[in-house]
Formats: sequence, structure tokens, C-alpha cells
Amino acid sequence: MAIASVGTLGSANSKTANQASATLTTSSALAAGNVGVLVVAVDNNQATDGDEGAVTGVTDSGGNTWTKGAEFTNGNGSIQAGCVCSVWFSNSVNGVANGGTITAAFSNATSRDASAMSAWEFSKAANSNLAVEGTPGTLANDAADPGSLDVTTANIECLRFRGIAGETSATGAITTTAGWTPITGDQTAGGASDTNIAVRGEFIISTGTGSASDPTLGPADHASVYVAF
Repeated sequence: MAIASVGTLGSANSKTANQASATLTTSSALAAGNVGVLVVAVDNNQATDGDEGAVTGVTDSGGNTWTKGAEFTNGNGSIQAGCVCSVWFSNSVNGVANGGTITAAFSNATSRDASAMSAWEFSKAANSNLAVEGTPGTLANDAADPGSLDVTTANIECLRFRGIAGETSATGAITTTAGWTPITGDQTAGGASDTNIAVRGEFIISTGTGSASDPTLGPADHASVYVAF
């Protein structure tokens, strides 16, 4: 396969009122020529479901360009009553050193009081770049386990990546879909569970027109984004 998993780039969480941005310090280097995928989970501002543009951009200490794969808000009817999941990726040119930074900038900072992030590295064929294939899948689940999602593509090799945000401080690990691999989870803590934000996710590298993601995770208000690259 041309695409392969390299490993985690680290995770982070922040429970600071009125966040204009959040930063992940990498626990391993992102090599030049590889791909980084970042999942950002954050408090919602929009009260309805959809893409509210919570993450306005991602930068890193290597100076690479990050592109939005997809974003989805579970608005749950009120500001900070749900959560946002935003997935970004970078076809790294300069690389990011171990101990470098990946930073997500937020809109409507006064609504962003809790956030969590996780990043993963993948290798790819030389002189090629990953891009979004098909139409990303999005899903809101209220006080429930994240539901099933799939993305239809051409019959080609794809990195299929699902990010999950949860309005919870629960530390339980995701039980992945058969054949899928979990990313590093993280979450904020303190106060009522629903004042916190958690990030989880899973991925599979496969050839075909689809591969459903249906992991098991404790009940919470969840927002999910599934992107095929």
C-alpha cells in the first residue's frame, strides 16, 4: 500500500475560558513528505447542527499548510450545549520537529472554554499528495454512542479517518470498528462532565468504495466527521 500509518503526533487538552486558539506540542516528529491529520474538538457556538467554522485555520512550527477536511457541530439547541469536531490535514513539506507545535485558531472565542486535539502521521508515495475523496460524512448523536458513518469513493486505496468530539470528561477508550485503528484520545477535566470536551477517533487504510465506521464509546453529546483521503 502507498499509504501507511506512522504513529501518533501527540494530543492536548485545554480548559481555559475564551480560547482564541489551542496548541498541541508534538510528541514525535512529523517528517517532511508525510501527512499529518489533526482532529480538533471544541465547545460549540452555533446552536444548530452543521459547519459553523469554529476552527478558522491551523498552523505549525514547521510552516506547513493545513487544509480543512470537514467540520461539524452538534449544536444541541444552545451555545456550549454540544460540541464541534473539525478534521484538518497537511501534506508536510518542511516537517515538524519533536516538541514542535500545531495550533488551531478559533472563531467566537468567548464560546470556546474547552478543547482537545489529537494528531496522527501517515506516510505516502513519493511525489504524491493526499486530498479529500468523496463527500465527507458528518453526524450528531445526543446523549448516545456515536453512530455509523461511511463515505463513498471510487474503488481506490484511501485513508479513511473518523474524528469524534464529545461533550464529556470521560476517559474511557474507544472500542474501534473491526479492522480500524484508534488515535490517541484526550479530554479536559474538572466540574460537571458536560462542561468538558473529549477527542477520539479511528482510521483504516483500505481499497474499495466504502468502509463503515461504527465504534463503541460511552454515551454523550457527540459530533463526528469522517473524511476519506
